[in-house]
Amino acid sequence: KSYYVEFTSQDTQVANLDTFELGGPAFDYSPTTYSEANKDDDLVTAKLELDWQVEKDLMIYASYNRGIKAGGYNAPVDVTDLIDGNPVTGTVKDMSFDEEVLHAYEIGFKSDFLDNTLRINGAAYVYDYKDYQAFRLEGLTQYVFNTDASIKGFEFEVVAQPLDGLDIMFGLGYIDNSVEDAYRLPSGKLVDRIAVMTPEWNINGLVRYEWQSLGGSMALVADFSYMSEHFFQLKNSPTGKEDGYSIVNTRLTYTSDDDVWSVAAFVNNVFDKEYRQMVFDLSATPEQGGFGMSENYYGKPRWYGLSLTYRWE
Repeated sequence: KSYYVEFTSQDTQVANLDTFELGGPAFDYSPTTYSEANKDDDLVTAKLELDWQVEKDLMIYASYNRGIKAGGYNAPVDVTDLIDGNPVTGTVKDMSFDEEVLHAYEIGFKSDFLDNTLRINGAAYVYDYKDYQAFRLEGLTQYVFNTDASIKGFEFEVVAQPLDGLDIMFGLGYIDNSVEDAYRLPSGKLVDRIAVMTPEWNINGLVRYEWQSLGGSMALVADFSYMSEHFFQLKNSPTGKEDGYSIVNTRLTYTSDDDVWSVAAFVNNVFDKEYRQMVFDLSATPEQGGFGMSENYYGKPRWYGLSLTYRWE
């Protein structure tokens, strides 16, 4: 058995913010004044881990981590949603945000079988966030605010070498998460939401086979990755939702016997899957701080090519 304990501390200070003027409601830039402020915090992180080597090829562990993300200040283009009372004469609120504290609990195992030709690892975890730093984008308003959040899930990994030259890898991840009071409905009710870019399922795999040929070696690789549906913005709007998709890539490489040069041919996104990597939902009206549109950033379509590598000392 082995025990591991770690404590660290961090002293952080955000420079004073001098008085400045912020725009009022969207397209109505009546100035709102925010006075001087500063942050000076002592932040503490900690780690405790227990490892148990059950036998030569099996290890079980449990760990606790306390993580910290320092606080800071917002500087949005439009502060409409940050004003108490009258949008023009009201007082700016929530311009600063506090540090985020994470309590992370994890149990897992690492194992090797069949003379180290088969490796199986697994872990389950619970992340409890206090004052989670959530990011919100509404029209032109971008800011960070504190709330609580929780994430729990598991990960599973298999690496196998059943034959000489053949490598097989497979990974599976599941995430269940909730960000509390993350979005305010038009009725004024606060509702929980799913964190940004956090799909429920992540699956990936790779197969690689290498053999001797033409006085050197050839290697054929095929890999895939899958992400279930996920959101690009915390309000979880249909505009900012991406359905699940898979991406498949292939590569064939020849390497000289002396490992001096190699040539490769590849095809990425073999099935020409159309998918988005980011969305900015600006579909609100101009009066609401939007542009009646959304910005969509797409991943690369199917593409292929050749590469040549030469190594010299």
